[in-house]
Amino acid sequence: MLPLSAPAVRARPLVTWGLLAANVLAYSSSAGAAQAWGFVPARFVAEPLAALPTIFTSMFLHGGLLHLLGNLWFLYLFGGAVEAALGRARFLAFYLSAGLVAALAQLVSDPSSAVPMIGASGAIAGVLGGFALRYPRAPVAIITPLLFSIELPAFVVVGGWFAIQVLLGISSLGEQAGVAFFAHVGGLVAGVAMMALTPRERPRAVYVLRGTLDDWTPPSRRAPR
Repeated sequence: MLPLSAPAVRARPLVTWGLLAANVLAYSSSAGAAQAWGFVPARFVAEPLAALPTIFTSMFLHGGLLHLLGNLWFLYLFGGAVEAALGRARFLAFYLSAGLVAALAQLVSDPSSAVPMIGASGAIAGVLGGFALRYPRAPVAIITPLLFSIELPAFVVVGGWFAIQVLLGISSLGEQAGVAFFAHVGGLVAGVAMMALTPRERPRAVYVLRGTLDDWTPPSRRAPR
């Protein structure tokens, strides 16, 4: 399920823009960069203190242009609303913490793996989880496998994506999967948990720019335009 649009916010999401820029600047598809700065579970088990920085550097590396663009599209759509809800400093901490938990979740799933894990998807999964918990009825348009778009509430879209990651992760156990599915699962769970513990101090309606963050209704109940 590829999201096409989500409600935007009026506040300038400076941290989100900064993370987008940092990922673009750090983009590298070279194997050398992945080996040096990617998160390798087996290396972390052997030398946790020496490998600790790679948990964070791995969040900004990507294995190809499509990998980079796919992650940044999700961050662009959902990051601004979560940043508006949390504030800039807390959002940055939220993002990095989700990425940290994502890496540890992948470590637990396969601690002997020598394959470098790279990409922002674990941290961005945390953003998805935070968005779905804070704005569960936000309208999100997605494109289906049959190439037509539908609009669903955020909790359905994110919940469906989460279920797919769990199933793919379980099916990949014992194999050298090319995607860190358990990093996605861990990141999203971390995002939900952190958002659940965050006080709702900011009025949501102030930040809405396009659509609203709580207005999804079934098509059968919508007034004709």
